[in-house]
Amino acid sequence: MKMTARFHKLLALLLLGSANLWAIGNDPFPEVNYHMYQGSMILTAQVVLDGNVVNDAVVAVYCGDEIRGKDYVGNDSNNPGYVFTTICGNYTGHEQSLHFMVSTGGNIYSFYPDPELLYSFNGVVGSTSQPYYIDLSPVCLDNSDASALIGRKGRRVSVSFSRSFTENISSTVCLPFSLSSDQASAYGTFYRFAGVTRNGDEWIVTMTDATGADPLQAGTPYLFKPSATGKVTFTGTVEVPADATQESFKPQDAAMDEWSFIGTYNSRIWSQGDAELGTVYGFVATEYTGSDFSAGTFVKAGDGASIAPFRAYLKRQALGRAPGRDMSGSNDVPSRLMVYLTDKDGNLTAVGSLDSESGSVTFSESAWYSLDGTPLPARPVSPGIYIRGTRKVIIRQNY
Repeated sequence: MKMTARFHKLLALLLLGSANLWAIGNDPFPEVNYHMYQGSMILTAQVVLDGNVVNDAVVAVYCGDEIRGKDYVGNDSNNPGYVFTTICGNYTGHEQSLHFMVSTGGNIYSFYPDPELLYSFNGVVGSTSQPYYIDLSPVCLDNSDASALIGRKGRRVSVSFSRSFTENISSTVCLPFSLSSDQASAYGTFYRFAGVTRNGDEWIVTMTDATGADPLQAGTPYLFKPSATGKVTFTGTVEVPADATQESFKPQDAAMDEWSFIGTYNSRIWSQGDAELGTVYGFVATEYTGSDFSAGTFVKAGDGASIAPFRAYLKRQALGRAPGRDMSGSNDVPSRLMVYLTDKDGNLTAVGSLDSESGSVTFSESAWYSLDGTPLPARPVSPGIYIRGTRKVIIRQNY
């Protein structure tokens, strides 16, 4: 046993040394303290991203927060698409769960094997004829819901979610993963719910810019204004609780006074007898025969109204004069709800309208408003600062 342990220590030293000689690019991972361990496990693997074998990557193997092995794809010039990694460990640490961190293309990816990859003292996993695959391709949620994640309980999962958006038309999003400020800014502008107020017969939904220094939080509903027309693919990592269920794995509500902005990871249908009927205002996701409610309509939820996964809806806690239109066709409020977008300090930056017939928020670039949101009939003639569509405009004195 002692001779075997010494042999594996020597093998680890030789392999790690050869990897360091091979390395040319940047290595973001710490060094392995192989002197701490009695033995090792040998892994032959290929890294796969979007269905393609990666030929340039640094692969680090971890047990919890402890790095156990590290090497480079192509450390053997005769096998350029493979990584041969020595994973250190002890006899008493047999069957510990391993995961991977991979640096490639300027990005760092996490890979948590499913099923688990366990450390095996003096074990061998994979070969050049049958390599172990480190698949960095994210779980696609485009045509799925939370069930795709719940099946991976207790794991950290890389995911992607794509939707098509139109410039200047905002939509609700609620993602199960966080976004860094850089990621969020690249996609567009995200606004958090700041409340609903009423001014006479006009209802106003206020949303405040949340795209800044802090990351956007997983499970928080936002109003998203894309920077361009086209498909946006959101990517991130989800920590799935070990006890996750359809009922427990859900977003956090954003509540303000008697209103809540509620995200959902699953589709939802409000059927007759549902306690929320009469208090919920959201998107109708399907066509209804014999009615004028088309897909995408923002209405008061009635029997059969529905919402798709990874969106959000408004809910009023108190019954009464809430904005919306019920499924019976009664009209108790205007069809358009004003939407105010503000900066982080609460200053108005854009005024739009939420159309109950389309379910979207539109910001007209030809519309003029005062700084308090009052609509103006035309371009103002008095000097000052005004809102035009989605930007502030200074009108100077004409001489």
